[in-house]
Amino acid sequence: MKDKSKQFLKNHFNLILYIILNVLTLLTNLLATIKLTSLFSVSEYGNYSLAISFISLVILLGINWSASSIIYVGVKENEQSNTLRKTLTARLIIVSIMSLIVISLLVILHKKINYYLGIDALSIILFYYIANIFITTITNYLLAIKRQLLITSLELVGTVLSLILLLTNEITIAKALVFNIIGQSVVILGIFFFRKQDLKLNQYDKKHLQEVFKFSRAQFLGYTGGYFVNYGTTLLINYYLTKEELGIYNLSFRLFSNVTAVTLLLNTFYASSVVAMIHKKNIQEIKRYFYQTRPILIFTYFLGTISLFFIGPMFIKLIFKEKYILSIKPFLIFLLANIPMSIEVFYVSVYNSLEKQLILQIVIIAQALIAFGLMVFLIPKYNIYGAVISIVISYYIKTIISFLYLERKIYCLLTNTKK
Repeated sequence: MKDKSKQFLKNHFNLILYIILNVLTLLTNLLATIKLTSLFSVSEYGNYSLAISFISLVILLGINWSASSIIYVGVKENEQSNTLRKTLTARLIIVSIMSLIVISLLVILHKKINYYLGIDALSIILFYYIANIFITTITNYLLAIKRQLLITSLELVGTVLSLILLLTNEITIAKALVFNIIGQSVVILGIFFFRKQDLKLNQYDKKHLQEVFKFSRAQFLGYTGGYFVNYGTTLLINYYLTKEELGIYNLSFRLFSNVTAVTLLLNTFYASSVVAMIHKKNIQEIKRYFYQTRPILIFTYFLGTISLFFIGPMFIKLIFKEKYILSIKPFLIFLLANIPMSIEVFYVSVYNSLEKQLILQIVIIAQALIAFGLMVFLIPKYNIYGAVISIVISYYIKTIISFLYLERKIYCLLTNTKK
């Protein structure tokens, strides 16, 4: 038993170190959240959360939906020619066109946006937008060439920088937003680790552009659905309820997001490897990953989730005091969603590796529609609990659909039978 444990640790040393670095990043982000909630009233924290949600929507529409093409299309290019130039160039063309549209809309609608968010937001949104063009490109590039430890180290340094800025300055909502993106922008230093053959983004290839766009186009619907589940709820609660209730909800969701971020690390870490093993039809690696590594990791996350049911309430009472004690129950309900997520996270790379992106996006949109339909019905009756329950139910349904659809395909890969 000890020999097997040692062998597991040896084989998964990079994964363990990667998780440790990301947990440190999440803990630093948590300290930043604690600082913000201590400085802001519950209503002000609700306004801050609303601004983050809106900025995330803008970045999604212009940038994020094409980002993962660098991994899923780029890995194949890299295997064939030891470069990602065609993929990077194609993605830059797509982002440039979308940026003209999105930035034009921001300028035209900036007065209405400022009124909705309650702050002079145009310059801040543009700062976030331009920074994220570089951040998403560099992050996904480093993941594609398997430099996971480098990217997560840069992210850790960035979160520490954001926290230092929060601790050493007087804070307003606008300043908190700016300090957040300054920290995120540390990732841009990763450009110094680009390989020489990838720095010249002039290798235009029409066929490759079509492939990147085809992949990204399928991602757009899914990203939109994912946005609604993760951030769009904030906009809906803002419509139905008060800023105080929005603040309570967002703290519980922020804490839950820290938990799920650890779960989602698995997809981030293994994505390029899963693409490669399925593309090469490496039966032994596929079998080892899905039937040896995966069960151990799912069980580990399950034990972690159970422990949080006991630790979570004590933590919230100790750190956030009476001001946010109403966040405890929503957080505990949210934790129920981490159980299906610890299973479903393994399916994302499979969908994309099998070029079933459209199916994945349909599943995500279905999840969003289920969550939205339940929220419209439940929020007016049960307040923020209605939103939380709706999201949890949608995650279980999404996981069941993915399980039924993909487990058979994984088995067929191993047995070389028809899907």
